[in-house]
Amino acid sequence: MVEDQNQPTPEELIRRAKAIVPTLRERAASAERERKVPQATIDDLHAKGLWRILRPRRYGGYVTDVGTMFQVIAELGRGCGSTSWVYANLISHNWMLPYWPAEAVATVWDDTPDVLIGSALAFPSGRLERTDGGYLLSGRWPFASGVDASDWMMMGAMFKEGASPPAALLALVPIDEITVHHDTWYVAGLSGTGSKDVSCENLFVPESMIYDLRLARTGFSPGTEDL
Repeated sequence: MVEDQNQPTPEELIRRAKAIVPTLRERAASAERERKVPQATIDDLHAKGLWRILRPRRYGGYVTDVGTMFQVIAELGRGCGSTSWVYANLISHNWMLPYWPAEAVATVWDDTPDVLIGSALAFPSGRLERTDGGYLLSGRWPFASGVDASDWMMMGAMFKEGASPPAALLALVPIDEITVHHDTWYVAGLSGTGSKDVSCENLFVPESMIYDLRLARTGFSPGTEDL
């Protein structure tokens, strides 16, 4: 647990975002050319604490309101649209992660709370099969925005068991256990989002790293009980 006692105000977070805008403008062309947000920008956002928004305080996060998050996103967009897109995508997963069981939350954040979490949410592109202790995940997903900066991925997939209707599940996996297809993102605009294809085949995912979206309708988020 790395709780940060120095919680910045919403105004301070927005000021930090505004301060980086000139630098983002200088790097915007590079982001589009390289088809990813420059690592220097990822590092700068870490240094300013902006990746901590929506992360629980227990894990060194800044618990602030969603309106502040949107204002930070808008400010970053004044400098680089691709950076703003990737930031918005990855930061939203700080809010999503506590929907998983507490064991999964601890696995991701206990030792390295500054990790970044991406996603590939084209659910029909993935499939899950039950196996001992968890599931096997297979598929190829498009539009994995910010995958180059991500340490973990939330992978959407369909699961069908017996006569039950198919269910949409999310699998939480380390980035080094999937394949990133770097030559799949050539577009006219927002190239810097790096929204590339990702894939895996029969990747084992423990039960604790799975979230059933049907639970979201109940408002139940297991991982928040210990926060």
